[in-house]
Amino acid sequence: MMRPSLRRAHRVLLTAAAALAIGGVAIAPGYADSGTIGVDDVVLDLGLGKYHIKHMDVTDANLGAAEIKALFAGAGAGSMAGQIMKLSAKSIVIPEMDFEQTFAGIEQKLVYRDSKLTGLANGKLASFDIASGALTSKLPDGKDMSAELRGLHGADIDFAALARMMTEPAKAAGAPLLPLYGESSIESYLIKLPNLEISVGPISAKGIKGRPLKVPFTELFAKFPKTPKTGAKPSPEEMKILGEFMASMFDVYGAVSVASTDIGPIRISFAGDPATGVEPFGVTLKHASLKDYADSRIGEFSAEGLDIKAAKATIHMGAYRLYDYDFKAALANLATIMKSLPTLEDKTQPPPPEFLKAVLEVYTSISLGKFELSDLTFDVEDSATGKPVSVALGRFAISDFKNAHIGEIALDGIDVKTADGKVHLGKSALRGFDFKDLLASFGDLMGKFSTNPDGDGAPQLSPANLKMPKLEEFRIEDASVDAMTPASEETPEAGPTPVKASLGVFSLKPDLGPQGVPRQLTLVLDHLKVALPPNDPNVAIARAAGVEDVDLSSKIEAGWDDVAQQLKIGGLSVSGEGLGKVSVSGVIGNVPKEAFFGDEFVRQAALLGAVLKSAEIRIENTSLMQKIITAEAKTSGQSEGEMKSMLIAGAAVGIPAMLGNSPASKALANAVAKFLADPKTLHITASSKDGVGAGGGAG
Repeated sequence: MMRPSLRRAHRVLLTAAAALAIGGVAIAPGYADSGTIGVDDVVLDLGLGKYHIKHMDVTDANLGAAEIKALFAGAGAGSMAGQIMKLSAKSIVIPEMDFEQTFAGIEQKLVYRDSKLTGLANGKLASFDIASGALTSKLPDGKDMSAELRGLHGADIDFAALARMMTEPAKAAGAPLLPLYGESSIESYLIKLPNLEISVGPISAKGIKGRPLKVPFTELFAKFPKTPKTGAKPSPEEMKILGEFMASMFDVYGAVSVASTDIGPIRISFAGDPATGVEPFGVTLKHASLKDYADSRIGEFSAEGLDIKAAKATIHMGAYRLYDYDFKAALANLATIMKSLPTLEDKTQPPPPEFLKAVLEVYTSISLGKFELSDLTFDVEDSATGKPVSVALGRFAISDFKNAHIGEIALDGIDVKTADGKVHLGKSALRGFDFKDLLASFGDLMGKFSTNPDGDGAPQLSPANLKMPKLEEFRIEDASVDAMTPASEETPEAGPTPVKASLGVFSLKPDLGPQGVPRQLTLVLDHLKVALPPNDPNVAIARAAGVEDVDLSSKIEAGWDDVAQQLKIGGLSVSGEGLGKVSVSGVIGNVPKEAFFGDEFVRQAALLGAVLKSAEIRIENTSLMQKIITAEAKTSGQSEGEMKSMLIAGAAVGIPAMLGNSPASKALANAVAKFLADPKTLHITASSKDGVGAGGGAG
């Protein structure tokens, strides 16, 4: 005799044949030419619910009515798959079938009408069709829910394979997946709540395969945790049940494969809820599809045409695409995390090491070929001002994410518009971002914290004991802002201040050492153009000299040699359109790693020992210096000649006084004086064997 659990599972499978049969391969039928027989009052007790079939007509069956009824009731001997393979029939017609259950605190009744199964033989079914289905349900909060299904269809269903998947545990890890059904579809699906309506359809799927789980479906759902009452905190035992259930559920992702799935329009209409203050909104999604899903890996997923409309906001998404997303290893870590949940309730003990390890390894165990989001717009009303805000994004993409390394994160075409102005970003990208070593150092720290629950002797979180992430390049192209800032509280009479700036290119390429200090750093700033504010006293001199805006370009090449403890500036240049150019290079010695880490006192103390070993400065003037001299002379009431003479005298006396009146300082003063007299090019070089530090002179 079959065990009660197997009999119940047997009924599940036979009911699935009549209700929403899943599975499939081609069939070579062999039916008995026995005409049509009627089978009445078949009741299937599934433990979690009951099916009731008032009447069904079976054509050309190999068994009689009593045998069929006993078979449906699970009264036969042998495995479920073996029992299913005993029945063959040309067709089974079921005018009406009811299913009632209470699951996770939700009461529901499902009525299927006009069901027809054809070609049942050797545990396989050629096809099934169900005209409609109606669901009524009572939710835990007392609200009613209903649903309507129309046009259910399936073909090439293998019930024996499905029976094994439902009732038998996996015999070995990595067992091959077997065909369950060739295709299945639903014309439409409508869900109704008092203030919510959801419609989906059509839905179709092809090429579904599966294998048994570590914990069979029938046992898994029998252990489904109860839904706690609103506001109630789960008990430790409930947390344990939930953790074990979720860990077992993760096995489902690797136990099925799908060749393709397509979902037609999805529409959600929410009428609002005065009790919670949530306003009405509507959501539509034109189409979604899934291709090549197997072994917890998505070959391709896409969603197109998402629109969300509310009273004060609208959101549009053109397309969402995901390629080659593998999360198999991540599921194993998530299962470990879920099983550890009960232990986290004890605040007197540190989290178990396996929990900390799994949390960090979630990031290293995810693999993603590419994720792309395009044509995204937000139009909302600022809750503080009531003014409109518009945000548009052309494209956002992440590619080549594997082992905590991201090949590229890219943003293309961002525009933000408000009543006070607009911001534009043409392109930005983060390339070669690797945080694997950072996660590893977090793991080392967490392991030490877990052995020091009182914090005694536990390491402090700081860059000195963390391995910084690596980055190939951060890049911005074609950025601009044109806006008005509010009047300041200090000078409200001045009114709003215009802010107008643009940027051609910003590029940062850091080759980071173990603690994140650049061994080599290249920074490029191309055409940063800023309009000078009209009423800002800090730029009054520049504006008096006729400078309305500043257009700057700059390049920095520098790096720290941790062995020689030297900071090398290979090239630092700043140039401005119509302003000139300044270039600086040099070497600073005695720069230890403490100059970059620790508190401010430690860093300042380390920098006190730094010495300038060599430096080169080159200033190429165009007309800026002359414009400043002219403006200053006009402001002070002097002639340009008098202003130049005063500046030259100040340089001749002031520079040597500041630098100790050494021969080198006097030579520098003479060079600056000549430059002021005829401001074209100033070139200064200096070097010292021992270096010039904070407390000494040149050697």
